[in-house]
Amino acid sequence: MQDSLPNDYLLSQWISGELTEEEKVAWESSATQKEVKRILEHSENLNVAATRSKAEAWEMLNQKIQQPTPVVNMRRRYMLWGSAVAAALALVFLLIPFSGGQTSYLAEVGSQSQVRLPDGSSAELNAGSEITLTEEDWQHERALNLTGEAFFEVKKGSKFVVTTDQISVEVLGTSFNVQARPQLSQVSCYTGKVRVVDNKSQQEIILTPGQTARWSKESGLQTTAEALSAKPEWLTGKFVYKNVPLSLVLDELERQFNVSINHESTDEFSGGFDKSDLEQALYQVCSVMGLTYTFEDDKRSRIKLTPEQN
Repeated sequence: MQDSLPNDYLLSQWISGELTEEEKVAWESSATQKEVKRILEHSENLNVAATRSKAEAWEMLNQKIQQPTPVVNMRRRYMLWGSAVAAALALVFLLIPFSGGQTSYLAEVGSQSQVRLPDGSSAELNAGSEITLTEEDWQHERALNLTGEAFFEVKKGSKFVVTTDQISVEVLGTSFNVQARPQLSQVSCYTGKVRVVDNKSQQEIILTPGQTARWSKESGLQTTAEALSAKPEWLTGKFVYKNVPLSLVLDELERQFNVSINHESTDEFSGGFDKSDLEQALYQVCSVMGLTYTFEDDKRSRIKLTPEQN
């Protein structure tokens, strides 16, 4: 049974979830199954572009399938064909969001990214942040989802909506910053007007330039007036905080420097750090909180914070 079934047939049955019990045995022992498994196990190491669209993914898939395959014996030809399709499938799994027709823009940990949206508006993404949108719907509804933090400069036009897990932000044409973290979210208005809505309670706040709306589980939405610079300071590598959980600051350090920090605290932090140097940033935070830091590996990627010894 195992020698009589070609790899391409088994691959198609596996993709469609229609393998019989006999075919499952043949699939598990086939060269194509091993290749698919190897590719998927190593897919995280592929250099995938931050911007992904269905059209781009299918184009890459078609190019992969259409690559000429050397004609050798039939068994070898099926193995080569199956491997090529398996590699293409792994590529599609990475490039096509399963929500259907969505495009994602991602800033990797340790880096920031600037993207231009379909209407010419721009978004600058902080490290470890992502926005997703459906290009096909953009002409009718300018709406996107945000995870992390981004600064938007929106061209005038129809309503522009940014949705996060906790809040939604609506504007017509303005510049604003949105930070969406599990324990704290906030929106700062730089120009124009911004409407911020609590997704759960439907409480809403209208912001004008210089105002910030802050959301937390404990307090819901609240407004503060702040002296804002022309743009968010994080765009220049400076991170400033006022009465925020220390854990939020440490999370930002991890994103900016791609490190892991071992420390548990419920204390609040006021101060800031500069992204130019890891040790300087750690000192700026630890000196305020009475902490010391220790690198736990040679790569300086794992850090432990402990109270200062008197």
